[in-house]
Amino acid sequence: DNNARFLPKDITKVAKNKSPKTYEKVLRTVKKWADENIKTQRKLIIINAWNEWTEDGYLEPDERFGYGYLNATARVFGGAGQSVEE
Repeated sequence: DNNARFLPKDITKVAKNKSPKTYEKVLRTVKKWADENIKTQRKLIIINAWNEWTEDGYLEPDERFGYGYLNATARVFGGAGQSVEE
């Protein structure tokens, strides 16, 4: 489904200042919301995407941030002090 590629121009630029730091902030906000609002069922948070390089939506290590996105994910969901080896 490539509908997101054809949205009106005024809403196509959603992510600004994209970095592992801002990604981690968003994850913490989403996790906090889920913890506070979902009580009776399992929580499921979907992260998109592992390797959408051409759409600038990826978590894989890169030359600029290294393992930054994976480490941010581990800090939020994997417990204190967990990180992926650089």
